[in-house]
Parts: sequence; C-alpha cells; structure tokens
Amino acid sequence: MSYRELPADWTHEQVETFADNREAVDESLSLLGLILFSNELKDDTADAIKKPKAGDIRTVRSRATTPYAAASLRA
Repeated sequence: MSYRELPADWTHEQVETFADNREAVDESLSLLGLILFSNELKDDTADAIKKPKAGDIRTVRSRATTPYAAASLRA
C-alpha cells in the first residue's frame, strides 16, 4: 500500500484525469506497508469447477496481482 499527496487546489476533474494516467499515478509513491490476502480454496472447489466444465462452460480462477489483471480475463 502506498500513497501520493496531490495538490490541494486540484479540481475533481484534474484528479480524475490524473487517475486515468496509470504511469503518472505509479510515480513517486511513498510506501506505507504491505498487505497480504490469502484466499484458500474450499474443499468443494474442484467439484464446483468440474460441473460447469462438463456443460462446456469456460471457468476462470482469477488471482489478480494488479487492479487491471482480472479485467483482462473477461475476453
């Protein structure tokens, strides 16, 4: 987790424009700490995946490491 201070006089529109520029957002960040999430598979996960596959339905398990990783799986 990290942060970056933005100019206090920025308008909402300026913040939105800045937020849309991923490279700019990722520059000069100050690290606050690390966060670890652990999502263990449940005992019935394998069966839950097999059933849709048996019906020719594509299943995807997303382990997103960036905010945009899961979005790339929608295709």
